[in-house]
Amino acid sequence: ENVVGYDLINEPFTPLEEQYEFVDNDPGLSELMSRYIEMIESIRKVDKITPIIIESSYWATVDAIPKLSIENLLTIDTNILVSFHFYEPMLLTQRQQNKNRFGFPSQIPDYESSKYPQMIEINDNYIQDKFLPTIQWSQKFNVRLVLGEFGISREVLGADLDEDWDSMDYELGDNISTGKSFIY
Repeated sequence: ENVVGYDLINEPFTPLEEQYEFVDNDPGLSELMSRYIEMIESIRKVDKITPIIIESSYWATVDAIPKLSIENLLTIDTNILVSFHFYEPMLLTQRQQNKNRFGFPSQIPDYESSKYPQMIEINDNYIQDKFLPTIQWSQKFNVRLVLGEFGISREVLGADLDEDWDSMDYELGDNISTGKSFIY
């Protein structure tokens, strides 16, 4: 009775994605969906009530959700939550890549090694723009979304400081009422 949901696979990825290739018609996506179907059918034999949580491929990135073939899963079960993770852009959020160069909000280069990079404004609007296609996708298929993981290195200017956590800031700030915006 205390199980909130079954998170079937944390940060799944296909063999092509393991090589950092993000392609349409990736055969690994069909395999992932087959595994999800098999697991959902097995769970529903013993538990017909508890929500099932799935994640998109490419380590559950928000950009991969539109590639998720949710239609087949919804014919089997409609009590599905789709979780995604958001640690973007990594040049900002990860201490090893940031190296104390960028804060939040700020402008960062789209590609660090580019001779003439495009500068991207990273702020609240950037995050909203990244989430909007996923929110629209969830509304189209009537599927609930969960922001399963998110964060920024505490050393980044603009992140909350807390002595209890050594690296990532996962806080929503002092106003916890904003949490409602993370589940659609």
